[in-house]
Amino acid sequence: GEDLYCCIQCPRVVCDHCILVPAESCSKVRDADVDFTCPVCYEETDRENS
Repeated sequence: GEDLYCCIQCPRVVCDHCILVPAESCSKVRDADVDFTCPVCYEETDRENS
């Protein structure tokens, strides 16, 4: 099945074909309490914090 991950910082939506989620982490990332940050926002935040 195709899962969609909505970024909490921007309007991007990423599917599980575009981002690799290890099998052992799939159930964790689907949890409603988990916030997703897309790779672009993650890189920007990481750069700002360095």
